[in-house]
Amino acid sequence: MAWLPGIRPVLAVVAISGFIALQYQGFGGRLLAPAMYAALGLWALLGPVQVIQALTLSWLGQHLNWAIPGYDFTFTILASSYKWIVLLAAMGRMGFDVLMKRTRVPLSVGYIVAFSLIVALISLPGEAPEISLLKLASFSIGTCSLMLAFHSCQEKLDVIDSWFMGLALVVVLGSLPLLFADYGYVYPLVGAPLFRGLLRHPNVLAISLALIAALLAGMLMSRHRRNLVLWCTLLATLFLLAQSGSRTGAAACVIGVVFTMAISIVIPRWRRELNRLVAHPALILAMAGVGLAGIMNFEALVTRLDSLTFKRGKSFTEEVSQSRGFLMEKQVDNFLRSPLVGIGFGVSSDAEKLSITRDELTGLPVGAPVEKGVIVTALLEETGLAGTLAFICLIGAILAPIYRNGAFFAGCLAHTALLLNLGEVQIFSMGGMGLLVWLVLGYVQLHSAMNATASRQRRTLTRTHSQVPLR
Repeated sequence: MAWLPGIRPVLAVVAISGFIALQYQGFGGRLLAPAMYAALGLWALLGPVQVIQALTLSWLGQHLNWAIPGYDFTFTILASSYKWIVLLAAMGRMGFDVLMKRTRVPLSVGYIVAFSLIVALISLPGEAPEISLLKLASFSIGTCSLMLAFHSCQEKLDVIDSWFMGLALVVVLGSLPLLFADYGYVYPLVGAPLFRGLLRHPNVLAISLALIAALLAGMLMSRHRRNLVLWCTLLATLFLLAQSGSRTGAAACVIGVVFTMAISIVIPRWRRELNRLVAHPALILAMAGVGLAGIMNFEALVTRLDSLTFKRGKSFTEEVSQSRGFLMEKQVDNFLRSPLVGIGFGVSSDAEKLSITRDELTGLPVGAPVEKGVIVTALLEETGLAGTLAFICLIGAILAPIYRNGAFFAGCLAHTALLLNLGEVQIFSMGGMGLLVWLVLGYVQLHSAMNATASRQRRTLTRTHSQVPLR
């Protein structure tokens, strides 16, 4: 099984986190957090593949379920500071490879650097320039390191495929047993319990599962239709996604896949993949099975859909209006005050509510979490028209090679990752779910680059054969 080697490194982090959870003394996290992140930093120095693995484990270590009995919460608090060890080590390794001409700089890195410089300049006169520059540094270091690392791994695609399939299996299979444990759920004041599984919050689990579902669905639609492991994992993923109660994750996954299918009309490569799928008997059998199961469990299905659509007794539009409406109005007001450059990157919409976390030793700011809601109004508020246009160009540079050379599953993944930001901005948070989003975008960039290389080789081979004289 090609995916088996990819599970082992992820299981190592799960084992370390489990060991921390068993530490009933108060100093467990304080001792193990620096050791873990130092080890990840050293691992990242070994090469591009290790950079990807270290950053993945850094993300996973910060988002494991902290409700496990005996878990030392200190570990999670310190992670916001020690993540910089991994980020700087990753940037150091990839910068060294660029200087030694071991890897070429992809176009996406140029767009990231240009976006970061533009936003840095317009954030200097903002309301909290130190916070803006801190978050921008984290964003640019993390994204540039990942894009360079993925670009350097074209000869090791099998290793990266195994790694991400392993991560998907660990998150899904590790969450399933927690369906029967109280600490696998979050209990809101109103409404039914929400499942969080192996990860710390239902929304974190839902975002991860949405990306996993998009990956598996795209792969099954294109080239792995008979893989029983993928089918079983996809069904388990969709079941857990429904249990999380998150509408953003489910909507992003469904819309991402459907949108990819819709635009395949103008992308011949994707259209050919879908044509092969539609003609496959397994699809008809699967659709008939799903329809039969839906008819047999119609009442339970309607009840579950109703609970998702009308969470806490409110419709989706009512929920959005009450939870995001005031925030969006505030963001629009802030944008109108400074339409060209905004109020500053990563700054709270309400300056009085800005909470800055500082390192205990240096006193330097290491975090300032803010809730921004919809990405369009958030970008306009923080960076104005100038930063928003720069971001659109950056996303265009990310998507262009996927449309030109990417497989169908790459489109599903990329669209789902970007759509996850419609409910809440994730893409700029290298200390949160943004790191996972960029891991996914880098992964699909790698597959697109490999397809482009294979296409060039086929064209070269064809021209060579056509030039051979007939005897």
